[in-house]
Amino acid sequence: MKQLREGFTLVELLIVISLIAILSVAVLSTLNPIEQTNKARDAKFQNDAAEALSAMERYYASQQYYPWDDDVWGTGAGADESVVLGLTSRMPGFGVCAGSTYNVETTSCAGTNSKYGELIKMDELKSSFAQKDPFSDTIATDLNRLYLFKEAGAGGSVYVCFIPKAKANRKLSSKLKDLGITTTDGVPTKVDSVTTQAQIDAETWVNRTNSFFKCVPQ
Repeated sequence: MKQLREGFTLVELLIVISLIAILSVAVLSTLNPIEQTNKARDAKFQNDAAEALSAMERYYASQQYYPWDDDVWGTGAGADESVVLGLTSRMPGFGVCAGSTYNVETTSCAGTNSKYGELIKMDELKSSFAQKDPFSDTIATDLNRLYLFKEAGAGGSVYVCFIPKAKANRKLSSKLKDLGITTTDGVPTKVDSVTTQAQIDAETWVNRTNSFFKCVPQ
């Protein structure tokens, strides 16, 4: 006797496909694609900050001074270890880009060996790192830079920070820092914790003087 094999009818298949489509739309509507893109961007910047900080610490371990120190730039030309220091990622003292002055932003970074700073020259970072957004000469906005702050003293902690774009990352007061940036050169003057939601709500996040920061280490 022939056995009959039952299958789905065309109507049943259409119903299943319709249900899947409805569920897909419902899921996508709960996920803001711009917010997800910003979260991915923030994760990338946090990884870049951590990689840069690790390279600085490795450089210090081998050289006994940082890329912004007098030992690199000459006595009195760099930054003494005892002082508080603030830099942006496109200042040569940060260690990725080269230049004639450690604390003045460059107009270009990647391209030739002469444009690479101490961290790349000493192989603490790959040269491709200089092509990332914070060091690009075509992406120069405040939100695309990294910011470095070093506490005073030979053993002072070093922080590398960035301005988050995702709304979720802008509401975590326990994860945000105030770098005290108020001047046009845009360098940090401190790393203070953000303690209240009112502080966060007052920020416009349009530039470095009106934003809080995520830092490595937190």
